[in-house]
Amino acid sequence: MQHTSTAQSKGLWGMSRPLLVEQGLQLSVPLLDTFFLSRVNDSAAAAVGALTPVLFFGVNILWVTVFSGSSVAGQRLGAGSREKALATIATYASWILCLGVVLAAILYAIAPWICSIMQLDTATRAYGIEYMRIICLLMVVWAFKLVLQSILNIFGLPQWNMVANIIFFICNLAGTAFAVYGGFGFEPTGLAGVAWANIIASCIGALVCGYFVLTRVALGLSKKA
Repeated sequence: MQHTSTAQSKGLWGMSRPLLVEQGLQLSVPLLDTFFLSRVNDSAAAAVGALTPVLFFGVNILWVTVFSGSSVAGQRLGAGSREKALATIATYASWILCLGVVLAAILYAIAPWICSIMQLDTATRAYGIEYMRIICLLMVVWAFKLVLQSILNIFGLPQWNMVANIIFFICNLAGTAFAVYGGFGFEPTGLAGVAWANIIASCIGALVCGYFVLTRVALGLSKKA
């Protein structure tokens, strides 16, 4: 008798709708940062705009690693080999978390060099280095987030990723606006505040994903890949 996983039973449209919303929300975040910062400082907005492709490159490295591992895990789960699927998840999760730390360290170290080869003017370069040396922490946070999102997708639960990313988007929007305009007796924190708002919102999104993994997926990770 052929085994059918939850993801297979939902079909292409059932899985893709939440994924489209999820990706749209995630990819809109750098645009939001640039939009808000353009209202305050052109050099800060230019720095974020110039460095966004670098961040996307780092995230894509993480995403490709997760995609490769989750594809194998999904195939094993679809074939009815739950133990092997969980072992595969444990293996690629370990790899991507280490990779996230390495990417964060590399981006922190080469921030001045990246801004230099882009030939940014003095003010924009200073903002760029400041931004990169904070936002590089996203590599670690997103490594966790991508692993958790992939687990929900493997088990056919992309709708919870969509919920987590809606919460992430709202938190980032509120945090970025607060960093740029201030409020409740606090002064605007500018570029650094926008970067930290991104990181905090991503942490919240990862925690929400983690909550859904713990409450919706029964995991018993094995060490055998």
